[in-house]
Amino acid sequence: MKRNKGMIVLFLAPAVLMFSIIFLYPIVRTIIMSFFKIDGITDPVSKWQFTGLSNFIKLANTSLFRISMWNLFRIWFIGGLIVMSLALLSSLPAESVLKVFSVQLSIFPTLSVLSLWLLCGCNMFTVQNSDF
Repeated sequence: MKRNKGMIVLFLAPAVLMFSIIFLYPIVRTIIMSFFKIDGITDPVSKWQFTGLSNFIKLANTSLFRISMWNLFRIWFIGGLIVMSLALLSSLPAESVLKVFSVQLSIFPTLSVLSLWLLCGCNMFTVQNSDF
């Protein structure tokens, strides 16, 4: 069966457009904003003050950031060792080990954030009365 390229583009265009709007735009805007001093997240671009890499330097100099990065590395490294050991011990073919590793790369950051929220005692699923 011959595929009609026009129909493929027609059906993919809305998905690509929505993906760009929902995911790519906020990521690109956040990266751009990280190089500016901004008082409020909704400030117009005319109020932004360019700071260059100073925001990153300040971040790297905070002890909380360094501790967080060390903890994230430990979670990823120790968890990675456990997952890879289990995968290798179960005599999976090399392709399956790579699949396990790639899934691990997507799961561990999420687990790290979830663990942090639980550690802080934050309940993400309730609305506080002070929010209104």
